[in-house]
Parts: sequence; structure tokens; C-alpha cells
Amino acid sequence: PSDQGRAAELEALVAPTGEWQEAIEAFLDTAEQNQDVEVKKHLLFRSARILADELNDREAAERMYRAVLDLDASDAQAHNAIEELYRTSGDHETLISLLLDRLENETSPAERATILREVAQLYEEELKQPESALVAWGQALSEEPADDRARRAIDRLAKEPAELEEVIAVLKD
Repeated sequence: PSDQGRAAELEALVAPTGEWQEAIEAFLDTAEQNQDVEVKKHLLFRSARILADELNDREAAERMYRAVLDLDASDAQAHNAIEELYRTSGDHETLISLLLDRLENETSPAERATILREVAQLYEEELKQPESALVAWGQALSEEPADDRARRAIDRLAKEPAELEEVIAVLKD
């Protein structure tokens, strides 16, 4: 099924039987034979969705998303899907690593601040690392100086003058 309509039909046929592996095999066989990168990506995305949502195989789903990235390293949908797998699995350290990787390639200050706020929140709330959270909040504030949320978090977390000086040093860079 190299077109989206036929792929959707196959999924609809398979859904009542739960024979998802057959659909995945058909999608992957078609993707392998097809020369169109967009068709390949579409079939890999369908396979990944089935693996994650229907078969609860997050590792295999991540392999499919990474196969999309092998075809198109800048595919935002694949990057976001991998991040979401780690969000739902609770692997916060790996998620932070992925977010920091994305941060390196991001040029928009608003988007960089959004990424840094998520990193700060993960450090603070999930990993219970207030020092790392403080640094991330400071970096978010340096990207968006009017960010009241970051200011409040810095006020809450900076308990010692030395910690506040560290944030000020980040803001000066």
C-alpha cells in the first residue's frame, strides 16, 4: 500500500483481527521497494504508530522513527515522536538529553526558551535536581528576558547568593 488511502484501508481491515504485525510487514516491504522518500516516511510513521499504540512496543517504534530520521535528519515529526516516547515512558534523563540535542540546532529564542523550560521542569519536578533546574531556568530567562515563569522559578530555587550569582553569570553570556 504505497498510497495513504490504501494504507488506511489495510489498517481498518487489520484492526478487528489485531493482526498488526502483518500490516507492519506490508508497510515495511512496500517502503523498502519504493523510491519515494515521502512514501517511505509515511509507511514508517504508520508502522511506528502501530508499534507504539497497538502493540505497546516502544523500542521498535523508536527504531521506526529513527529510520525516518535516516531518510530525513531534520524531520521534526520524528524527533517529536521519539521525545514523546520518552515522556510517556518516564525516562526523563534520556528525554533531557534529546531536548538538549534539539536545543543545539534551534535558532529561535522563543523555541529555545520553550525547550529550556521543559528541561528545567524535568530537572526540578521529576529528577529532583534543583541546581540543574536553576541553571536551565537561567538559560531560559536569557533566551526570553520577559519570562515571568523563569523569574519566579529562579527566585524559588536560588537559596544562596552564590546560586543567584551563577544565574547572573549565565544571563551575561
